[in-house]
Amino acid sequence: MNNIDEQRDLGRDSLKFSTWTMCFLDSSDKQTFGNLTQSALKAYQLDPKEQYFSAAVIGSENYKKLKKIASYYADQKGYSLGNLIDIAYEKMLNSNSCDWWDRLVKLFGYEQKEDDPEDGMIFWRQK
Repeated sequence: MNNIDEQRDLGRDSLKFSTWTMCFLDSSDKQTFGNLTQSALKAYQLDPKEQYFSAAVIGSENYKKLKKIASYYADQKGYSLGNLIDIAYEKMLNSNSCDWWDRLVKLFGYEQKEDDPEDGMIFWRQK
């Protein structure tokens, strides 16, 4: 599938996909929140005994689509990956906590060494 087809498909969400997304992101529903398969079972009204595998496949495909929508939406709003990194870098510099630093380090594929020195310095190595 080329980019134009993907973008065209991302612009037309089905009602069931929208329902699946709401189930998946609904933190008040402990059964479906963050659960691909349970969200598909509920949104598509599938029988868990006979269609559990189908629900797992649907949930996985919907999750891939959901991730593409987020990057497509960011691109449409003018936020490229570079822009987002610049924003995170600025927030890191102006923050009193290390949350933004941790996010940037993970984004670039680094991890904290397990044997950090005792003087409080943190060393990072590339994964």
